[in-house]
Amino acid sequence: MHWLKLDNRVGDSPIQALFTCANKHQNMTDNNSQSGGLPLSEFDARFKVLLSGKEYWTVMLTRVRVFFRTLQQDDVVNQVLSLEVATAVLLFEVIRADDEYTEEEKRYCQQMLIEQFGLERNEVDAILAAAEDESFHATDYYRYTSLVNKHFTLGQRIEIVERLWQLALSDGKLDAIEEHTIRKIADLLHLNHQEYIQTKLAVQNG
Repeated sequence: MHWLKLDNRVGDSPIQALFTCANKHQNMTDNNSQSGGLPLSEFDARFKVLLSGKEYWTVMLTRVRVFFRTLQQDDVVNQVLSLEVATAVLLFEVIRADDEYTEEEKRYCQQMLIEQFGLERNEVDAILAAAEDESFHATDYYRYTSLVNKHFTLGQRIEIVERLWQLALSDGKLDAIEEHTIRKIADLLHLNHQEYIQTKLAVQNG
């Protein structure tokens, strides 16, 4: 077991010494099982005697604030969308437009993602699960279309809109709400009116 040592530098107050030691200790506690670092509870107990009651709780409150700030930063990282999920969300928006999600539509989404991104089936299932959850909580399309715009060429975006039409028509009918949804997505993907109409005709006549 590693035992922590305070830096006994001249002029260091107990709080300064503790923070110096705590900074060195951080990596040890993060990897405690590998490094044999001192457990946090023992760390607190050993150094509480060095501080007055007020100083001790000041340090503890500071550490709590740092802990929750770290959690918030982790949440931001976890919220970063992948291009695959963003694309799948657009598919789900068309599916949700008519309040139906058939097995045929699910198979189409799976095949589209496999062809578009070269994914394995288990990867696709995970992406669809994440996309379905994203779509359920989405308040607009911009977050997803902006990511697609950043990484896809116009030709690739046109292909995505064509796939949205194919998905909408996979049950043999086209609902007005589905057409409205595709039009909104096409606008956000920066297709002009002529390109939008051509994608629809290409699928209907194909």
